[in-house]
Amino acid sequence: MRFGEFDLLLSLLILVPFIVVFHIWAKVREKNAMSHFAGEELLPVIAPGYRNKYAIIRVLADIIALALIIVALAKPQWGFEWKADSKKGLDILFAVDTSKSMMASDIKPTRLDFAKEEMRAFVKRMNGDRVGLIAFAGQAFLQCPLTVDYGGFVLALDGLNIGTIPIGGTSISSAIEEAIRSLSSAATKNKVLVIITDGENTEGDIEKAIKEANKEKVMICAVGIGTKEGDKIKISDDKGNPVYLKNRKGEVVESRLMEETLFRISERTGGIYVKAGDRGLGLDDIYKKRFSQFEKNKTEDKKIKIYKERFQIPLWIAFVILCFEITLRGKIRKVTLRGGNNNEKQFI
Repeated sequence: MRFGEFDLLLSLLILVPFIVVFHIWAKVREKNAMSHFAGEELLPVIAPGYRNKYAIIRVLADIIALALIIVALAKPQWGFEWKADSKKGLDILFAVDTSKSMMASDIKPTRLDFAKEEMRAFVKRMNGDRVGLIAFAGQAFLQCPLTVDYGGFVLALDGLNIGTIPIGGTSISSAIEEAIRSLSSAATKNKVLVIITDGENTEGDIEKAIKEANKEKVMICAVGIGTKEGDKIKISDDKGNPVYLKNRKGEVVESRLMEETLFRISERTGGIYVKAGDRGLGLDDIYKKRFSQFEKNKTEDKKIKIYKERFQIPLWIAFVILCFEITLRGKIRKVTLRGGNNNEKQFI
């Protein structure tokens, strides 16, 4: 047996011992009050129900009924049946730039942190689409294969930092090539890559990568993150102190958004370019303007266990016990007092 609301069960069952303690406390107070009201010999006459044998049974019935109602609220389940669960969606690969330039803070808190936060929120709104993650700097590596396990994707996303790819530089072409390899085995008509970068490209052959993407029918959408004014790149030195990144000449490096390359990649592969800003990364715009026109593929086809709800059983038992408890109330006696003139008065 399992419970659909196990936390609720634990929370509410705590009430039961408190109610038991309350009944004991109330009974002690009642006994003390009655002992001040009349002597032991007179109590059976003026309050014949005080020591009624049904009183304890009634209290136990109330407590058991309450416990059963709590169990019912926790949704007890046992027995199950298999149900087919098929979903349709797109296959979308995200390639995130993890080079040192993504530590620039012209987009707060940093370009990389902003991208991760926006992607996390976007993925939480997805339903049925498979997503994958590529990290790239001087080279590219697949961090999370295509999956509908959004929790696993977010874990991989949270692990991205500028040290994820040990090879320095920025090679957008390597990200495209890794995406082509990853999508080659996907049984889908629509192959989509979303590149999130500041556009600075120092390695690889972009033209060759674009031709290969068109050959494999991979649509590439680009998200430019950063500003044209740019910013200095703050990193940590060997002692963990914040310092600005310098080039080989000892000059402080400033990183700027380079949109031209991103425009060219997206236009020549049938995608769209958006610039990150106050409205986030623009992933919703990309989805609506490009992905919504695609025919969705079957991304998941599996059987899931559907457990049978059994809350009715403890609820009915509680109902029967409460009805029984109500009948016990009728057992509480009538008190008969006889006056000197043989008149009888009855009190309930």
